[in-house]
Amino acid sequence: MTKYRFWFVAAVLTCLMLTSSSALAFVSPPDIRIAIFQGQRLQIQGNSQLVLLDQNERLIGGRFANNKCIVRLKGDRWQVTTLDGHIVAENIGHDRIKVVVLNNAPLSIGDQTAYRGRFVLVKTAPDRFVLINTISVEHYLLGVVGAEMPPSWPLAALKSQAIACRTYSLHELFQKQHHDLWDVYGDQRSQVYRPLDKMSITTKSVLSRAISETEGVVLTCGIKHKEKLFPAFYSAACGGFTQSAHDVFRRSWSVLISKRCTYCQNGNSDAWFWSTQMIDKREVSRRLFVKYKKLLPLGEITQVAVARQSEYGRVESLLLSGRSGQCAQIRAIDFRLAVSSAKAPIKSSWYTLIDGGNVWRFENGRGYGHGVGLCQHGAGEMARLGYHTEAILDYYY
Repeated sequence: MTKYRFWFVAAVLTCLMLTSSSALAFVSPPDIRIAIFQGQRLQIQGNSQLVLLDQNERLIGGRFANNKCIVRLKGDRWQVTTLDGHIVAENIGHDRIKVVVLNNAPLSIGDQTAYRGRFVLVKTAPDRFVLINTISVEHYLLGVVGAEMPPSWPLAALKSQAIACRTYSLHELFQKQHHDLWDVYGDQRSQVYRPLDKMSITTKSVLSRAISETEGVVLTCGIKHKEKLFPAFYSAACGGFTQSAHDVFRRSWSVLISKRCTYCQNGNSDAWFWSTQMIDKREVSRRLFVKYKKLLPLGEITQVAVARQSEYGRVESLLLSGRSGQCAQIRAIDFRLAVSSAKAPIKSSWYTLIDGGNVWRFENGRGYGHGVGLCQHGAGEMARLGYHTEAILDYYY
């Protein structure tokens, strides 16, 4: 067994297994900051007494009825009201407001699941703020693994997911990919974060086991003795071929390359093939313009054509032509995330694009997600066939 020590931001990584592709390592868990809300107005509720403090640790608003209140920004100033609109504090000019729930009780936002840890509201614009939840990485993973993979799946698959999630989290934390204020988003932009408070005891037990049995284990890659963390991407189903990170994100890692996957087809047919979807052409234009203001000079989009695709057929980029006569190229993943909806989900960028007159038709769809890294349905099937965690991770990374 090859061993090494790798110093990375004051954490010592001790290698357990070195493969031809990636390595497993131990890392001490730091805290991670998650952006769990962004907007102008937010209802918050403490499951115990709720306290708001300004940057000088002074109390804002006193006690709240039922430990609930609404926080909003109005003209670059904070305002705090009760649920019925009674103003309890306003004209607060600080950049930050600390949110404290006594007795370490959880905090709920809107009607969503309760979160634990430390909380702060931070201005990001005159009319916009973010709620940041700070918690240890291992506790964060308890709210991520079960949101990203069904807890009913085999333990080996859940442990693989836990290691991938931990690796991705720490890479983002150390690289500061998103923002100096937070490390990851609480949704699909990073990883879905759904704390365990409302889960059954059985579900909590399974997820806790998957995380505790892999505690501190991460993936690294690179030259021996100079290994580094990498963003251990994953998606629901690759459709038969994983996707190169460079083709999707324009960044390359030696362990995030395209390869054939022979397992996900057996795991879930709905994730392997998806039905034809049709979206009105005017709606496609509208959704793209809402998401990407830089496309507005094109005018109404009259033509969408595949500009580049992988050797096995996955669309990598599209050429948009507008009524103004201008053209623009867009990454397939950006196009998909902009035009897809619950009514007409475009599950992946692997499809045949057909001009259907007033609609764009997406036919012969395969896979679910961007396809980079771990194929979750493939990992689940490998675990059901008896493969252990290391073998699953070695197959996809």
